[in-house]
Amino acid sequence: MGWLAYFVQPGETLDSIAARDRISSAELQNANCLFTTELIPGVVVFVPPMRTQTPLLCGAPYSWIVYYVQPGDTLYRLGMAYGITVAELQRANCMGTSTLLHTGQMLHVPPWALLAPLQTVPNVVIPTCTLTGTLVPCSCSDTPTELPINTATEIPIATEVPTATQVPTTP
Repeated sequence: MGWLAYFVQPGETLDSIAARDRISSAELQNANCLFTTELIPGVVVFVPPMRTQTPLLCGAPYSWIVYYVQPGDTLYRLGMAYGITVAELQRANCMGTSTLLHTGQMLHVPPWALLAPLQTVPNVVIPTCTLTGTLVPCSCSDTPTELPINTATEIPIATEVPTATQVPTTP
């Protein structure tokens, strides 16, 4: 039944306890096999568990996709990568309040990613640019720089952008 033990307090009646727990007096009486409606303080009666305002159901929305946990993943990092909260990930994956993840564990995540955790991608090629001092901001060389990106790292974002500098020319 899942009901909880409750000690009757002085002045309480079957009706007052039933009203507090939002059930009928008859239901409370039947559930406790009481032959009378009289209650003695200190006696234990069983009452239904406190109801929440809105039951929070768990499970991922239909459109969410499967993601397999990689080494170093945390709910926080995944939440940041997908633009959702840890609580949303927990609710979608029926985790309760747990934050424990295991490598290879299947998680449901949104079908979008702001900074999706990446699988190990060897040798990502990023062209290198150098300032030339002319009106053209930069020229890119044909020699790429290799940048290994490991699992659970974020996509690199340039913090400084080269700007064109106009060099005065003398006639």
